[in-house]
Amino acid sequence: MTAHLTAASPVDSAGGDASKNLVAKLTESNRAFASTLERLKSLRRIAGKKPGGYALHETIAAARPALLAALHGELGGCLLVVLPTPDAAERSFADLLYYLEDCSERIALVRSRDEAVGAIESPSERSARMTLLADLADGAPRIVLAPIAAVRQRLMSRSRFDELRFTLRPGDEAGWERLQRRLFDLGYVRCDVVSAVGEYAVRGGIIDLFAATADSPVRIEFFGDAIESLRAFSIESQRSTTAIDRLAITPWEDPATQNAQNFGSETIFDYLPSDATVVLEEPSTIAAVANALDEERNRERHTLLADEDAGEALRA
Repeated sequence: MTAHLTAASPVDSAGGDASKNLVAKLTESNRAFASTLERLKSLRRIAGKKPGGYALHETIAAARPALLAALHGELGGCLLVVLPTPDAAERSFADLLYYLEDCSERIALVRSRDEAVGAIESPSERSARMTLLADLADGAPRIVLAPIAAVRQRLMSRSRFDELRFTLRPGDEAGWERLQRRLFDLGYVRCDVVSAVGEYAVRGGIIDLFAATADSPVRIEFFGDAIESLRAFSIESQRSTTAIDRLAITPWEDPATQNAQNFGSETIFDYLPSDATVVLEEPSTIAAVANALDEERNRERHTLLADEDAGEALRA
């Protein structure tokens, strides 16, 4: 089913109130958009696989973030927006921050990993990805913007992700040695002093940990095998600050750095809740970019095979 929609008329752009007025204008005065919202709400109520689809036409690129903001405002839940390129995703992300400034924490941008041999990924980008996967697994409302290259990349299987994540609280019998082993198995890196996300340090009866989903590192103080306290601390001064009542720990391991047997063919779609809405922006362009990515991968594979054949010939 296809709905032909047009953008609402422009309104005053004098700041945050104007953005809210624009979102309200879309849902209140545009019959086609309001009709589409009602049909999407009906689809969400259907259990299992959802039938039908909608195409958005005659809408300039600059108006789409406003439409996405209005769509999320009415539907809530999870909205995955697939875009052709990283640049397009970055622009939409910046625009949505304007329209949804009061709930900017709901907007997430997925960047594709550099899968070249020897590539080093930014800890902050991996942290953002693991945090997003945890949020999606928990059913948190999100607008997720992802270029097609990121959507196609494999992730840790959802079942394994859920199996490995855990939560620490004061009073838990986490086990001094057991917790260190668990952190190592999750891919966290042991160091002398924690200075970045994904690291942990051990001294005395204390484990300092900067978990993937945490805003700051946490000092875990033990009394025997029991956790006595959890306190956030500053990386610069290494001094404890605020006491916290729980610390969620997700895996830090990644397909680029861990054994491939831990990862299947699952993608971000496997982490979406059943009532998530998927939006394809410029489907024909997305298909063209996907084909180009396939061609590039085939060229890389042929080059690698040619190098292997040359090596075998030299050894012979």
